[in-house]
Amino acid sequence: NHPGATMVVASGQLRSGDIDGALASADAALAESPKDLGLHLLKLAVLEKGGDVAKQEAGIREMMAMFPDRPEFRAGLIEFLISKNRSEEALTELRAIMAAQPDNSDAGMDLVRLIFRTKGQDAAREELVKLASSHNKPFKFQMALADVEFAAGRTKEAEDLLRSVSKSLGISDDGIAA
Repeated sequence: NHPGATMVVASGQLRSGDIDGALASADAALAESPKDLGLHLLKLAVLEKGGDVAKQEAGIREMMAMFPDRPEFRAGLIEFLISKNRSEEALTELRAIMAAQPDNSDAGMDLVRLIFRTKGQDAAREELVKLASSHNKPFKFQMALADVEFAAGRTKEAEDLLRSVSKSLGISDDGIAA
């Protein structure tokens, strides 16, 4: 039941194609050491190799619950959902990140990028407009919106937005960037 020894045994089982044995080894070790990150990652690798999508998702969600302070697991879930053509669920997860971390403008930009990939430029623009007017830190969204406006040939709208941002932020770094 030593986590390191179990990882060696389960890895060998996985390499030899014994998915069920590797999963049983990982589960047995996790019963003894439920907070061992390496064992969770091993189990996830076994589940991925086994190809059971429902169990993979459950494994990722289990890691998210076990390690709530590790944002990379929620990011992994989002990538997993996208890879399985479940973009609406990925959008829901991104919105949950934004709700939990209202100052995280990177999550908002990830949301806009995913909307662009799945729903197109107009939907992404609409989301940018909403975020630029309501987010705690709107600068990134305003700049991205100006880029979208310019790319779409709406140069006057882009210029007006940049002038407004520049005026409101003054000689700060962001104001100068605008």
